[in-house]
Amino acid sequence: MPAPCHQVSPAKRLLSVKESGQIYGPSTWYWRERIWAVDLTFIKTGQKYLLDRMDIEDYLQNQKVTHHN
Repeated sequence: MPAPCHQVSPAKRLLSVKESGQIYGPSTWYWRERIWAVDLTFIKTGQKYLLDRMDIEDYLQNQKVTHHN
């Protein structure tokens, strides 16, 4: 029997890099690169980075592009 998928509570505000990739995509490495490029604010606890859902939502909103013909 396969192991159950890791479920993240919708109410959970701080997400690990892995959880951010699982919820928002596109990958864990994408979010790590955003942290290293200082494109996104984060909390560092020891070796672990935590991302605030509100900051991720703001970042994604600012990345939207519209094309006008």
